[in-house]
Amino acid sequence: MRSRRLEDLLGARLDDLSYHDIESLVGNPEATEAEDLDYKRDHYESSDKGKEELAKDVAALANHRGGVLILGMAEAKGCRAWPAASTSMTTT
Repeated sequence: MRSRRLEDLLGARLDDLSYHDIESLVGNPEATEAEDLDYKRDHYESSDKGKEELAKDVAALANHRGGVLILGMAEAKGCRAWPAASTSMTTT
């Protein structure tokens, strides 16, 4: 299912996202976390606990209406989280 809100925010179709599209969220107060957008500064551990955490986060998005989980994005401090900096990211 397409998300017009996320595609407008990112400036591209979700299937066609580039590193530049994702990094353009840094410092954008419109790019706050929401039901369809979640940021994680650190990558998940490869341990069973890390895999369980990843599964929970993906399931939470999937059980609602879908969304995007972006790893390697540090959040700004405050009551509404938006990306403040990108850390090491790999696109797949």
